[in-house]
This record gives sequence, structure tokens and C-alpha cells, in this order.
Amino acid sequence: MKDAYSIFIDESGGTSPSSKLPDDRYYVLVGVVVANSNIPEFEKSCDQIKQGNSEIKASSIRSRDFLSYVSKISKIDYRYYVLIVDKQEIDDNSGVYKNKQVYIKFFVNKLIEQVAGVYDNLKVFFDAIGDNEFRDSLTRYVHSKNDTYEMSLLKGTSTSPIVFDNVDSKAYRGVQIADFTANVFRRLLNRRISFSDIEEIVKKKISIDVYPTRVLERKIETIKIEFDSYVSEAVHDQITNYISENIGRGNEDSSIKIDILQYLLNNPQEFTNAEKISRHLSEIRGIDGVDGVRVRREISKMRSKSLPIASSKKGYKVPYSMVDVNLYIQKVDSIVDPYVMRLGKFRDLLKKISGGGMDILDHANAMKLKHYLDTAENALLDAGK
Repeated sequence: MKDAYSIFIDESGGTSPSSKLPDDRYYVLVGVVVANSNIPEFEKSCDQIKQGNSEIKASSIRSRDFLSYVSKISKIDYRYYVLIVDKQEIDDNSGVYKNKQVYIKFFVNKLIEQVAGVYDNLKVFFDAIGDNEFRDSLTRYVHSKNDTYEMSLLKGTSTSPIVFDNVDSKAYRGVQIADFTANVFRRLLNRRISFSDIEEIVKKKISIDVYPTRVLERKIETIKIEFDSYVSEAVHDQITNYISENIGRGNEDSSIKIDILQYLLNNPQEFTNAEKISRHLSEIRGIDGVDGVRVRREISKMRSKSLPIASSKKGYKVPYSMVDVNLYIQKVDSIVDPYVMRLGKFRDLLKKISGGGMDILDHANAMKLKHYLDTAENALLDAGK
């Protein structure tokens, strides 16, 4: 059975969307992810740092002690997601700019959407702000948005709907660590600490998202932490090399593959389904017949040639960060694991009936699958010892 997870969310920075003050340019949300089975050990580690204080609260830590807390907290076993909002780049006419409640709801849910497709049985705990009416409204908003998100996954295995709750940070160490981590990033963005001061905490990140997305490239140069550089550089080089080696070959298959890759490179922020890619290809090529089935088939062929194209339940994209990779792993696991499990049960049944004399995988064409199942069984046995 897969472990259930909790995500603890807190913020740093003013919640007034229209504030353009230099020290209030950035609004940072952090979601700390902890497996429920690891929460007791996680909380124990946090309590050792609190040292009698009611909670770990970044705003209550003296400036001269801050980096000491950075060092201590970096030793805690936790991972997190980050959403950085650059208020100076938000369109003055947008809904999130004009309304504080819309602003908070939109960005809290945007952070949750980074995580919702990755973890099963997710519980979300957000540091309570505002009055009871706003908290109830925020809860309804998050649930409604993520119910829609779940339905958009269409058919197949999907993650369970999330559970969202507004909580008092004093009772939730995960929220306290989220508060501290968000403050770390905001201090970095405001040039109050250097990247080298917080490098060990930055290494714990799973993904960093920036809003609005048009400032993403500049942010990469500015704080050097938005994308996992190993993933983005390796993927980009592999795909662009393939395009340069195959462009102009003249045959239809190569041409379609290159058009697909160029579309994905030009749309790096979101997963795109095969039907939307198909419509794009039909428009630029001026012909019909490049349907979703053909797109999926060409992508499968490219993957067989080691071209890194990630997929999730929402579609395909070029993977630029570890969250893209994690979503791809989740998709593969949701497809492969049920089939392998069913085959393993059928294999065990026939072994039992035949007194161990019949193994349906005991022939040359199934040796890889047999090795996979046997290795998985041995790993489970070792884990149970």
C-alpha cells in the first residue's frame, strides 16, 4: 500500500497584491511534503530545534541567529515545493491584482496543483489567516478547483481527492518549517542573504515555480534555482541535437517528429494532450490526418530512441524540472504496476496449482519480466525481515 502524504503550507511576504514596496516585491509560498509515516520523526527533529519556544517562527528569530537556524533546519529530513510571486510583474488589470482574497486563493491553489498530481491520499494543512468566513471560502475554493483537476485526469488511475484544512501553526511543525523556508527564499530574493548561506536548504527543493511565467528565464539567472539544471540542460541538448541531425531529411515521419518536438520546446510550462498537438500539426502543415493516435505513436518512437519526453495524465511536455520527472514516474507507475501485479498473481496461482512445476515466465521471451518480478519479490522479503 502506498504511503499517504501531508503537505504543510505557509507564506512569506505581504498578501496585498498591489504593494510595490521594494521589500514587499515577492510573495513566497512553500509546501513542505512529509510522508505520514515519517511525521513523528520529523516532529521530533523540529522540537529539538525549538528549544522551549512555542514554535519556529522566522519573524521571531533575531537576525544574528538566523543563519544558525538555517544550519539546524537544513539537517531535518524534509522536501518542499516553492511558488515565488513577483508582484511587480503582475498585470494591474488582472483579478489577482485587484482583490486580496482572490490573490491568496489563486496562489495557494497554484502551489497545491504542483503537488496534487504526484501524491496519493494528500492532506493539505495551511496556516490559518483571515476570519472564519474567509477560511471557509478558501477551503471551498481549493476543494472545488481540485475536484475539477481530478475530473480532468479523465480515465485511468487517478490520485485521490485532496483534503484541505486551515490550521494553527503552533500545533503543526510542518507549517513552521514551511514558514521558515519561505522566509529563507524571500530573504534571498531581497538580497539579505546569499545563495551560499542557504545552499543546503535549497538542495531539499522538489520544484520551484515562478509567477508570472514570463519572468521565469530572468529568475533562473537571478537566483539560479528555478529549474534543476541537470535535467533542463541534458534534456534541451538531447532534443535540439536530434532536431539538427534530422531536419531537412524530407520524409514525413521525420518531419512530424520534428514538428512535435518544436511544439513541445515552445510550450515548456504545461503538459499538452495529443489531440491539442494534433490540431497544431494540422494547422502548420495544412493537412489533416495527423491525429492524436499518430502523435502518440511518433512520441513512442522518439522515446525508444532515448529522446526525453515526459508525460502525465494531462499530456506531454519536455521535462525541465524534477517535478516533471516525478509526474512522468507517477504516470508510468500507475500503468505498469497494476499489470505487473495482476500477472504476478496469475503466475503464483498456476505455480500453486501445478505444485511449483509450472512457471509461465520460464521461457526466453519472458526472462526480463521474470527477473523484474523475482527482484521485486526479493526486495519485499528483505524489507519484511
